[in-house]
Amino acid sequence: MPFELKLAIRYFLAKKKSLARFTAAAAVVGIAAGVASLIAADALARGFAEEMRDKILANSGHIEVKAADGGPLGSADDLWERLARIENVSSASPGAFEHAVVSGDSATSYALLQAVDGDRTLVGKQLAARIGAIVGEKIEIVTIDKQSPTRITVDGILETGFQDYDATRISVPRDKFAALVGETGFSPRQIDLRLRDIYRSAETAAVIRSELGDRFSVIDWQETNRPLFAALSLERRVAAAIISLIILIAALNMTTTLALLVNERRFDIGVLRACGARSRSLVAAFLIEGALLGAVGIAAGTVIGLAICAIGNYFRLVSIPVEVYSLSYVPFRTSIVSIIAVTTCAMLVVLAAALFPAFRAGRVHPLENLRAH
Repeated sequence: MPFELKLAIRYFLAKKKSLARFTAAAAVVGIAAGVASLIAADALARGFAEEMRDKILANSGHIEVKAADGGPLGSADDLWERLARIENVSSASPGAFEHAVVSGDSATSYALLQAVDGDRTLVGKQLAARIGAIVGEKIEIVTIDKQSPTRITVDGILETGFQDYDATRISVPRDKFAALVGETGFSPRQIDLRLRDIYRSAETAAVIRSELGDRFSVIDWQETNRPLFAALSLERRVAAAIISLIILIAALNMTTTLALLVNERRFDIGVLRACGARSRSLVAAFLIEGALLGAVGIAAGTVIGLAICAIGNYFRLVSIPVEVYSLSYVPFRTSIVSIIAVTTCAMLVVLAAALFPAFRAGRVHPLENLRAH
Protein backbone atom coordinates (compact mmCIF):
# COMPACT_ATOMS: atom_id res chain seq x y z
CA MET A 1 0.00 0.00 0.00
CA PRO A 2 1.42 3.42 -0.89
CA PHE A 3 2.63 5.53 2.02
CA GLU A 4 0.24 8.39 1.21
CA LEU A 5 -2.81 6.12 1.15
CA LYS A 6 -1.80 4.33 4.34
CA LEU A 7 -1.31 7.64 6.15
CA ALA A 8 -4.64 9.02 4.89
CA ILE A 9 -6.53 5.90 6.02
CA ARG A 10 -4.85 6.01 9.46
CA TYR A 11 -5.85 9.63 9.94
CA PHE A 12 -9.33 8.97 8.55
CA LEU A 13 -9.97 6.12 11.01
CA ALA A 14 -8.53 7.96 14.01
CA LYS A 15 -11.03 8.16 16.89
CA LYS A 16 -9.62 11.22 18.61
CA LYS A 17 -12.40 13.67 19.51
CA SER A 18 -11.82 17.24 18.45
CA LEU A 19 -13.43 20.23 16.78
CA ALA A 20 -12.01 19.01 13.47
CA ARG A 21 -13.85 15.70 13.86
CA PHE A 22 -17.12 17.53 14.53
CA THR A 23 -16.74 19.73 11.45
CA ALA A 24 -15.79 16.63 9.41
CA ALA A 25 -19.02 14.93 10.48
CA ALA A 26 -20.98 18.07 9.61
CA ALA A 27 -19.32 18.22 6.18
CA VAL A 28 -20.14 14.56 5.48
CA VAL A 29 -23.78 15.10 6.51
CA GLY A 30 -23.99 18.21 4.31
CA ILE A 31 -22.58 16.41 1.29
CA ALA A 32 -24.93 13.47 1.86
CA ALA A 33 -27.93 15.80 2.12
CA GLY A 34 -26.94 17.66 -1.05
CA VAL A 35 -26.36 14.52 -3.10
CA ALA A 36 -29.57 12.89 -1.86
CA SER A 37 -31.61 16.01 -2.59
CA LEU A 38 -30.11 16.39 -6.04
CA ILE A 39 -30.74 12.75 -6.99
CA ALA A 40 -34.35 12.90 -5.72
CA ALA A 41 -35.06 16.26 -7.38
CA ASP A 42 -33.60 15.13 -10.71
CA ALA A 43 -35.58 11.87 -10.57
CA LEU A 44 -38.80 13.79 -9.81
CA ALA A 45 -38.25 16.29 -12.63
CA ARG A 46 -37.38 13.46 -15.02
CA GLY A 47 -40.47 11.51 -13.94
CA PHE A 48 -42.75 14.50 -14.53
CA ALA A 49 -41.30 15.19 -18.00
CA GLU A 50 -41.42 11.53 -19.06
CA GLU A 51 -44.94 11.05 -17.71
CA MET A 52 -46.13 14.10 -19.65
CA ARG A 53 -44.37 12.85 -22.78
CA ASP A 54 -45.82 9.35 -22.48
CA LYS A 55 -49.36 10.67 -21.96
CA ILE A 56 -49.06 13.00 -24.95
CA LEU A 57 -47.58 10.39 -27.30
CA ALA A 58 -50.03 7.68 -26.24
CA ASN A 59 -52.92 9.79 -27.52
CA SER A 60 -51.48 11.53 -30.58
CA GLY A 61 -49.23 10.83 -33.54
CA HIS A 62 -45.48 11.30 -33.37
CA ILE A 63 -45.71 13.29 -36.62
CA GLU A 64 -48.81 14.91 -38.11
CA VAL A 65 -49.10 15.49 -41.86
CA LYS A 66 -51.80 17.91 -43.01
CA ALA A 67 -52.67 19.82 -46.15
CA ALA A 68 -51.04 23.24 -46.10
CA ASP A 69 -54.45 24.91 -46.50
CA GLY A 70 -55.97 22.84 -43.68
CA GLY A 71 -58.48 21.13 -45.96
CA PRO A 72 -59.35 17.43 -46.36
CA LEU A 73 -56.76 15.07 -47.83
CA GLY A 74 -59.23 13.04 -49.91
CA SER A 75 -58.52 9.31 -50.17
CA ALA A 76 -54.76 9.98 -49.70
CA ASP A 77 -53.85 6.41 -50.72
CA ASP A 78 -50.81 7.55 -52.70
CA LEU A 79 -49.73 9.77 -49.81
CA TRP A 80 -49.86 6.90 -47.33
CA GLU A 81 -47.73 4.71 -49.58
CA ARG A 82 -45.09 7.43 -49.90
CA LEU A 83 -45.02 7.99 -46.15
CA ALA A 84 -44.83 4.26 -45.37
CA ARG A 85 -41.61 3.98 -47.38
CA ILE A 86 -39.80 6.61 -45.30
CA GLU A 87 -37.23 5.30 -42.84
CA ASN A 88 -38.24 5.33 -39.15
CA VAL A 89 -41.98 5.40 -39.94
CA SER A 90 -43.63 2.33 -38.39
CA SER A 91 -47.29 3.05 -39.18
CA ALA A 92 -49.62 5.67 -40.63
CA SER A 93 -53.30 6.17 -39.88
CA PRO A 94 -55.84 8.71 -41.15
CA GLY A 95 -57.27 11.09 -38.62
CA ALA A 96 -59.46 14.14 -38.24
CA PHE A 97 -60.47 16.55 -35.51
CA GLU A 98 -63.39 18.94 -35.30
CA HIS A 99 -64.48 21.51 -32.70
CA ALA A 100 -67.96 20.97 -31.35
CA VAL A 101 -70.46 21.77 -28.62
CA VAL A 102 -71.85 18.80 -26.70
CA SER A 103 -74.91 18.66 -24.47
CA GLY A 104 -75.72 16.06 -21.85
CA ASP A 105 -78.38 15.71 -19.17
CA SER A 106 -76.90 18.35 -16.88
CA ALA A 107 -74.76 20.78 -18.91
CA THR A 108 -73.38 21.92 -22.25
CA SER A 109 -69.65 22.13 -22.94
CA TYR A 110 -66.98 22.52 -25.57
CA ALA A 111 -65.59 19.28 -27.01
CA LEU A 112 -63.05 18.15 -29.56
CA LEU A 113 -64.23 15.33 -31.81
CA GLN A 114 -61.62 12.80 -32.90
CA ALA A 115 -62.24 10.34 -35.73
CA VAL A 116 -60.94 6.89 -34.77
CA ASP A 117 -60.86 3.39 -36.20
CA GLY A 118 -63.60 1.41 -34.46
CA ASP A 119 -67.33 1.39 -33.85
CA ARG A 120 -67.69 2.92 -30.39
CA THR A 121 -68.28 6.52 -29.27
CA LEU A 122 -66.21 7.32 -26.16
CA VAL A 123 -66.50 10.47 -24.05
CA GLY A 124 -63.61 11.77 -21.91
CA LYS A 125 -64.01 11.02 -18.21
CA GLN A 126 -63.98 14.63 -16.98
CA LEU A 127 -66.13 15.79 -19.89
CA ALA A 128 -68.70 13.07 -19.20
CA ALA A 129 -68.85 14.03 -15.52
CA ARG A 130 -69.27 17.70 -16.41
CA ILE A 131 -72.17 17.29 -18.86
CA GLY A 132 -73.79 14.30 -17.18
CA ALA A 133 -73.13 11.81 -19.98
CA ILE A 134 -74.04 8.22 -19.08
CA VAL A 135 -73.01 5.06 -20.93
CA GLY A 136 -75.94 3.83 -22.99
CA GLU A 137 -77.65 7.25 -23.04
CA LYS A 138 -77.61 9.80 -25.87
CA ILE A 139 -75.86 13.16 -26.07
CA GLU A 140 -76.29 15.98 -28.58
CA ILE A 141 -73.36 17.25 -30.66
CA VAL A 142 -73.27 20.40 -32.78
CA THR A 143 -70.33 21.14 -35.09
CA ILE A 144 -69.38 24.30 -36.98
CA ASP A 145 -69.94 22.73 -40.40
CA LYS A 146 -73.25 21.13 -39.49
CA GLN A 147 -75.01 23.41 -37.05
CA SER A 148 -78.04 21.20 -36.47
CA PRO A 149 -77.68 18.92 -33.42
CA THR A 150 -77.02 15.21 -33.88
CA ARG A 151 -77.85 12.68 -31.16
CA ILE A 152 -75.42 9.81 -30.65
CA THR A 153 -75.18 7.09 -28.01
CA VAL A 154 -72.33 7.04 -25.50
CA ASP A 155 -70.71 3.59 -25.71
CA GLY A 156 -68.04 4.12 -23.08
CA ILE A 157 -65.87 6.48 -21.05
CA LEU A 158 -62.44 7.53 -22.32
CA GLU A 159 -59.75 7.76 -19.63
CA THR A 160 -56.21 8.51 -20.81
CA GLY A 161 -54.90 9.93 -17.52
CA PHE A 162 -54.13 13.20 -19.32
CA GLN A 163 -56.40 16.01 -18.11
CA ASP A 164 -56.37 18.00 -21.36
CA TYR A 165 -57.71 15.01 -23.28
CA ASP A 166 -60.12 13.58 -20.72
CA ALA A 167 -61.75 16.99 -20.21
CA THR A 168 -62.49 17.71 -23.90
CA ARG A 169 -62.08 14.64 -26.12
CA ILE A 170 -64.85 12.60 -27.75
CA SER A 171 -63.71 9.67 -29.90
CA VAL A 172 -66.20 8.74 -32.62
CA PRO A 173 -66.07 6.18 -35.47
CA ARG A 174 -65.09 7.62 -38.82
CA ASP A 175 -68.50 7.15 -40.42
CA LYS A 176 -70.21 8.95 -37.54
CA PHE A 177 -67.57 11.68 -37.69
CA ALA A 178 -68.41 12.26 -41.36
CA ALA A 179 -72.10 12.54 -40.53
CA LEU A 180 -71.41 14.97 -37.69
CA VAL A 181 -69.45 17.34 -39.93
CA GLY A 182 -71.92 17.05 -42.81
CA GLU A 183 -69.86 14.89 -45.19
CA THR A 184 -71.17 11.93 -47.21
CA GLY A 185 -68.05 9.91 -46.52
CA PHE A 186 -65.06 10.16 -44.20
CA SER A 187 -62.23 12.29 -45.59
CA PRO A 188 -59.09 12.48 -43.41
CA ARG A 189 -57.86 15.91 -42.35
CA GLN A 190 -54.44 14.60 -41.32
CA ILE A 191 -52.26 11.51 -41.26
CA ASP A 192 -50.81 10.46 -37.90
CA LEU A 193 -47.44 8.74 -38.14
CA ARG A 194 -45.94 6.50 -35.46
CA LEU A 195 -42.16 6.27 -35.37
CA ARG A 196 -39.78 3.52 -34.38
CA ASP A 197 -37.47 6.04 -32.69
CA ILE A 198 -39.40 8.99 -31.26
CA TYR A 199 -36.23 11.00 -30.65
CA ARG A 200 -35.52 11.10 -34.38
CA SER A 201 -38.83 12.83 -35.05
CA ALA A 202 -37.26 16.14 -36.16
CA GLU A 203 -34.96 14.34 -38.59
CA THR A 204 -37.82 12.22 -39.96
CA ALA A 205 -40.08 15.28 -40.29
CA ALA A 206 -37.38 17.03 -42.34
CA VAL A 207 -37.19 14.03 -44.68
CA ILE A 208 -40.99 14.04 -45.08
CA ARG A 209 -41.01 17.77 -45.87
CA SER A 210 -38.41 17.30 -48.60
CA GLU A 211 -40.41 14.34 -49.97
CA LEU A 212 -43.85 16.02 -49.99
CA GLY A 213 -42.98 19.63 -50.76
CA ASP A 214 -44.86 22.78 -49.77
CA ARG A 215 -48.37 21.41 -50.29
CA PHE A 216 -48.30 19.74 -46.89
CA SER A 217 -47.67 20.83 -43.32
CA VAL A 218 -45.46 18.45 -41.29
CA ILE A 219 -45.22 18.87 -37.51
CA ASP A 220 -43.46 16.48 -35.11
CA TRP A 221 -44.30 16.01 -31.43
CA GLN A 222 -41.19 17.82 -30.21
CA GLU A 223 -42.08 20.93 -32.19
CA THR A 224 -45.70 20.83 -31.05
CA ASN A 225 -44.76 20.58 -27.37
CA ARG A 226 -41.53 22.60 -27.43
CA PRO A 227 -42.74 25.35 -25.01
CA LEU A 228 -43.86 22.74 -22.48
CA PHE A 229 -40.64 20.72 -22.50
CA ALA A 230 -38.50 23.87 -22.61
CA ALA A 231 -40.23 25.06 -19.43
CA LEU A 232 -39.72 21.68 -17.77
CA SER A 233 -36.05 21.67 -18.74
CA LEU A 234 -35.54 25.18 -17.34
CA GLU A 235 -37.28 24.23 -14.10
CA ARG A 236 -35.05 21.17 -13.80
CA ARG A 237 -31.85 23.19 -14.30
CA VAL A 238 -32.88 25.87 -11.82
CA ALA A 239 -33.75 23.26 -9.18
CA ALA A 240 -30.40 21.53 -9.73
CA ALA A 241 -28.53 24.82 -9.41
CA ILE A 242 -30.28 25.72 -6.15
CA ILE A 243 -29.79 22.30 -4.57
CA SER A 244 -26.12 22.26 -5.69
CA LEU A 245 -25.56 25.11 -3.22
CA ILE A 246 -25.98 22.54 -0.43
CA ILE A 247 -23.03 20.58 -1.80
CA LEU A 248 -21.01 23.78 -2.25
CA ILE A 249 -21.61 24.85 1.36
CA ALA A 250 -20.68 21.37 2.58
CA ALA A 251 -17.50 21.52 0.47
CA LEU A 252 -16.56 24.83 2.08
CA ASN A 253 -17.07 23.13 5.42
CA MET A 254 -14.68 20.46 4.15
CA THR A 255 -12.05 23.17 3.61
CA THR A 256 -12.46 24.26 7.23
CA THR A 257 -12.29 20.66 8.40
CA LEU A 258 -9.04 19.87 6.63
CA ALA A 259 -7.51 23.20 7.70
CA LEU A 260 -8.27 22.30 11.33
CA LEU A 261 -6.84 18.81 10.79
CA VAL A 262 -3.64 20.25 9.35
CA ASN A 263 -3.28 22.58 12.35
CA GLU A 264 -4.06 19.70 14.74
CA ARG A 265 -1.37 17.50 13.17
CA ARG A 266 1.39 20.05 12.78
CA PHE A 267 3.67 18.07 15.12
CA ASP A 268 3.01 14.83 13.20
CA ILE A 269 3.71 16.62 9.94
CA GLY A 270 6.93 18.02 11.38
CA VAL A 271 8.07 14.54 12.40
CA LEU A 272 7.22 13.11 8.98
CA ARG A 273 9.08 15.93 7.24
CA ALA A 274 12.10 15.41 9.51
CA CYS A 275 12.03 11.71 8.63
CA GLY A 276 12.21 12.51 4.91
CA ALA A 277 8.57 12.70 3.87
CA ARG A 278 8.23 14.89 0.79
CA SER A 279 5.79 17.78 0.51
CA ARG A 280 3.90 16.16 -2.34
CA SER A 281 3.37 13.02 -0.24
CA LEU A 282 1.76 15.07 2.53
CA VAL A 283 -0.34 16.96 -0.01
CA ALA A 284 -1.48 13.65 -1.50
CA ALA A 285 -2.28 12.21 1.94
CA PHE A 286 -4.55 15.11 2.88
CA LEU A 287 -6.19 15.09 -0.56
CA ILE A 288 -6.92 11.39 -0.13
CA GLU A 289 -8.35 12.01 3.34
CA GLY A 290 -10.60 14.73 1.90
CA ALA A 291 -11.62 12.35 -0.88
CA LEU A 292 -12.44 9.64 1.69
CA LEU A 293 -14.62 12.04 3.69
CA GLY A 294 -16.33 13.13 0.47
CA ALA A 295 -16.79 9.53 -0.70
CA VAL A 296 -18.54 8.62 2.56
CA GLY A 297 -20.91 11.56 2.19
CA ILE A 298 -21.53 10.89 -1.51
CA ALA A 299 -22.14 7.17 -0.94
CA ALA A 300 -24.54 7.88 1.93
CA GLY A 301 -26.30 10.55 -0.12
CA THR A 302 -26.68 8.21 -3.10
CA VAL A 303 -28.24 5.49 -0.94
CA ILE A 304 -30.56 7.99 0.77
CA GLY A 305 -31.55 9.55 -2.55
CA LEU A 306 -32.39 6.19 -4.12
CA ALA A 307 -34.30 5.22 -0.97
CA ILE A 308 -36.35 8.43 -1.19
CA CYS A 309 -37.17 7.63 -4.83
CA ALA A 310 -38.16 4.05 -4.01
CA ILE A 311 -40.34 5.08 -1.05
CA GLY A 312 -41.90 7.91 -3.05
CA ASN A 313 -42.87 5.52 -5.86
CA TYR A 314 -44.12 2.81 -3.55
CA PHE A 315 -46.42 5.08 -1.53
CA ARG A 316 -47.12 7.50 -4.45
CA LEU A 317 -46.12 10.42 -2.24
CA VAL A 318 -46.08 13.12 -4.92
CA SER A 319 -49.71 13.83 -5.74
CA ILE A 320 -50.53 17.01 -7.68
CA PRO A 321 -53.76 18.77 -8.74
CA VAL A 322 -54.87 17.09 -11.95
CA GLU A 323 -56.75 20.22 -13.03
CA VAL A 324 -53.49 22.20 -13.08
CA TYR A 325 -50.86 19.71 -14.23
CA SER A 326 -52.99 17.18 -16.19
CA LEU A 327 -51.42 14.44 -14.04
CA SER A 328 -52.55 13.15 -10.66
CA TYR A 329 -49.26 11.53 -9.62
CA VAL A 330 -45.59 12.11 -10.44
CA PRO A 331 -43.22 9.13 -10.28
CA PHE A 332 -39.51 9.29 -9.47
CA ARG A 333 -37.51 8.17 -12.53
CA THR A 334 -33.82 7.64 -11.71
CA SER A 335 -31.12 7.56 -14.35
CA ILE A 336 -27.72 5.93 -13.93
CA VAL A 337 -26.20 8.64 -16.12
CA SER A 338 -27.61 11.40 -13.90
CA ILE A 339 -26.48 9.63 -10.73
CA ILE A 340 -22.94 9.28 -12.10
CA ALA A 341 -22.95 12.94 -13.13
CA VAL A 342 -24.13 14.07 -9.68
CA THR A 343 -21.63 11.96 -7.75
CA THR A 344 -18.75 12.88 -10.05
CA CYS A 345 -19.44 16.61 -9.79
CA ALA A 346 -19.78 16.32 -6.02
CA MET A 347 -16.40 14.55 -5.77
CA LEU A 348 -14.74 17.19 -7.96
CA VAL A 349 -16.11 19.94 -5.70
CA VAL A 350 -14.83 18.09 -2.62
CA LEU A 351 -11.35 17.67 -4.13
CA ALA A 352 -11.28 21.34 -5.12
CA ALA A 353 -12.19 22.28 -1.54
CA ALA A 354 -9.42 20.04 -0.20
CA LEU A 355 -6.65 21.55 -2.33
CA PHE A 356 -5.83 24.61 -0.20
CA PRO A 357 -5.48 22.82 3.19
CA ALA A 358 -3.58 19.97 1.51
CA PHE A 359 -1.02 22.35 0.00
CA ARG A 360 -0.84 24.13 3.34
CA ALA A 361 0.16 20.82 4.94
CA GLY A 362 2.92 20.42 2.36
CA ARG A 363 4.40 23.81 3.29
CA VAL A 364 4.71 23.09 7.03
CA HIS A 365 8.36 23.58 8.20
CA PRO A 366 9.51 20.64 10.34
CA LEU A 367 11.99 22.37 12.67
CA GLU A 368 9.63 25.18 13.72
CA ASN A 369 6.90 22.71 14.67
CA LEU A 370 9.27 20.39 16.55
CA ARG A 371 10.60 23.34 18.61
CA ALA A 372 7.02 24.40 19.39
CA HIS A 373 6.40 21.00 20.92
